[in-house]
Amino acid sequence: MAGTGTGMRVRRTLAGLLVGTAMLFAGGVAMAAPAKFEIAPQSIETALLAFGRQADLQVVLAPGIPRDLRSGKLSGTFEPADALRELLRDSNLQFQFTDAKSVVVRPARAGAAAPVVAPPRVARAEAPPEELVVTARKREERLIDVPMAVSNISGAQLDAANIRSSTDLAGRVPGLYFAQNNIAAQSGDFTYITMRGVGFNAGLEPAVGVYVDGVYQSSLGFNLDFLDADRIEVLRGPQGTLFGRNTEGGALNIVTRKPGPDFEGSALVEYGSENTSHARVAVRGPVSGTLFAGISAEVRNTDGYLTNQTLHTDQAPSRSYAVRPVVVWRPNDDFELNVTGDMYYRHYNEAGIGVPAGCNCYDTFGEYHPKDTQRVSGVMVSAKWNLRGATLTSITGARFAQTDIHLDNDGINSNLSQPFTNPFGETYAGTNWNLNSRQRTFSQELRLESDGDGPLKWMGGLYFFDEEHEQRRFAWYNDTQTFTAGNAALLKNAAINEDIMLKRRGGAAFGQASYKFDDFEFTAGLRYGREIVDISGFRRRYAPALALLQFNPTGTQNFNNFSPMGSISYALNEDTRLYATISRGWKAGGFPKFPSAPSALIPYASESSTNYEVGWKGSYFQNRASIRAAVYYIDIDNQQVTSLTKIDNINTSVINNAGSSRSRGFELETTLRPLDGLNIGGALSYADTKFVKYVDQNNFDHAGEKFPYTPEWTGNLNVTYRMPVSAVWDLMLRGDYRYIGATRVENVNKPASFLPVPSYDRFDVSAGLESKSWQFTFFVQNLFDSYDITNVAANGFSNVTTGPYFNRVLPPRTFGVRAAVQF
Repeated sequence: MAGTGTGMRVRRTLAGLLVGTAMLFAGGVAMAAPAKFEIAPQSIETALLAFGRQADLQVVLAPGIPRDLRSGKLSGTFEPADALRELLRDSNLQFQFTDAKSVVVRPARAGAAAPVVAPPRVARAEAPPEELVVTARKREERLIDVPMAVSNISGAQLDAANIRSSTDLAGRVPGLYFAQNNIAAQSGDFTYITMRGVGFNAGLEPAVGVYVDGVYQSSLGFNLDFLDADRIEVLRGPQGTLFGRNTEGGALNIVTRKPGPDFEGSALVEYGSENTSHARVAVRGPVSGTLFAGISAEVRNTDGYLTNQTLHTDQAPSRSYAVRPVVVWRPNDDFELNVTGDMYYRHYNEAGIGVPAGCNCYDTFGEYHPKDTQRVSGVMVSAKWNLRGATLTSITGARFAQTDIHLDNDGINSNLSQPFTNPFGETYAGTNWNLNSRQRTFSQELRLESDGDGPLKWMGGLYFFDEEHEQRRFAWYNDTQTFTAGNAALLKNAAINEDIMLKRRGGAAFGQASYKFDDFEFTAGLRYGREIVDISGFRRRYAPALALLQFNPTGTQNFNNFSPMGSISYALNEDTRLYATISRGWKAGGFPKFPSAPSALIPYASESSTNYEVGWKGSYFQNRASIRAAVYYIDIDNQQVTSLTKIDNINTSVINNAGSSRSRGFELETTLRPLDGLNIGGALSYADTKFVKYVDQNNFDHAGEKFPYTPEWTGNLNVTYRMPVSAVWDLMLRGDYRYIGATRVENVNKPASFLPVPSYDRFDVSAGLESKSWQFTFFVQNLFDSYDITNVAANGFSNVTTGPYFNRVLPPRTFGVRAAVQF
């Protein structure tokens, strides 16, 4: 396949740089930069004078402009021509630039629509990153003022980069990757986000929490499409003080769009390779003077890029839909009630263990191909009361997730397989694994926070959650080709039937305060959390070569923790800030999700970490360049690790705690606008991880080894250029390069053994026409058709030491077209 050698990777990289360079100079002479406008509704004459001052332009008012005309509100960063269009909307006035520093405003001709006549202009530019507003500290503030590493991705940027789920953020957000646990199962149910190496132990509780409008998402439903997202805030480092459970590595805070007094909406349709289609629509607006409502929905379909050669079908087709209604009630300026629901359904087939290693193909050979389903739903009710001096916020969330997955666990075609009936009346054939998971979560948060712009800002609150996670598994093993060597033959004609219930409930009290003194800001916070974990259910294993194993796992464990944080930041000027932060992270202990025997039912301890971080955020050259950099060092105690051990001479997964570990590295994000209409974004991260003290249950010493599922280097470079081709339309060109460094994963065939996963890079391009309302885009992903591997897995049932091995691979080159409109 293309792009598999070092030389080809070098050529691809050089080609990407050449394309970026060509895009850099395609626009010719730079025009006037966008400006920040704050103009209140007022008489049109006064508004135009304010516009001239803020845009540094001379505004000439021609005779005949009615004196009773009033302007609308203008707030934000715009190019002057776009700002005038907004300011003069519905006024029957037109404007024309006479030179780069002067503009004439006059009435439109009678009976004709008011044309907008502007000089040769640059395309609409995005607001500079430092002007973005985030809620990383549960209050709205400028991104540059937040003393922690935060990445902000807008909804428009998600569409432009074809980011559909959180795993697509890998390489684009510094320090972010994902783990797919080989020991638990080759399934999306066991894929979790990692941050700076923290959270690689997929199959346990996540270490990076996902929140939608302040509500924690269950581990089965975290990876949903970003439906109607206004922005995604990626918070790196422990976030336990304000966000709570399972944020030891960081948090994804997804903020959705809310309805308001203006009617608005959008629609998108997309079609591409592998019969892939996507349609989305959203509308929002007023129902009455105090009631506002909106609804968004989308449908996705694809045949998938893998082919099952045994069954002669598509291996991983997928059909899904999602709906999110929202209602907002504002009876007065002091109260707001927000009710949001969501429902997601997906009918698909798992990719399974993967394609055979070394084939450089997109073919699978499993003999079992049932359909899988995923259902996720929930409701969120939030309320805010202005108490005149403080604001009380209540957030109530109820979530339900269910997945039914079916896996061909050996990944091979066993034509000699014969059905087998065991003494319990269970008949099965092949080597397969069925899992039905259900997760129910209820959460309640109350917090009181200060109002006003004084030097002291404080917040305190209480949090409670209750979660049930039930897993029903039926696995059977009787392929005659599978059990040919080693101790795996002990599982010949075996079956496992289990129903395990894990319950977690707990609460927390938290508080945080910030104080500004001259150019300094001091912040301190503390959270006390407590969790109670219960396990119950049954497990039965039958195998002719082994004794019948049947037991009922039961147990209760209590965990608690204090998580403090403190930071100091210093503003060199309004647009440059330095900060230093120390924060503690915590993830409660528990019981293994798949206890295979009484000896494996060993509770594991809580994991905690201390994150030391210094950072720099700045904006320069009149907002044409911005940079955000951070250096960190993380000490991890009792790191939760999944490993293999022998039970009844069979490799079995267990969970234990590494004595100590550490992660250190740096992260860099930058945005450049050297020419009007040209945006260059980049990200780079380095993570150096190591087990300091870790001896597993097989007495293997892992001290000095690197973490699995943690690339040392990741990076991204994207270039977007917009140039006008008419008074209405712009031409858009975009290139997006990603690099993911090499890593390693667990080898299910051999305890204390790991499999290497090679590095890869991908280059995506798109081109299109855009107006203020419409977008028409053609895109190509993986332009150089590279063959990229994200995971290596073993068939653990044919030979206990050597394989065979299978690869999880990303799609080959794909292309598509997209049309979108905003109204």
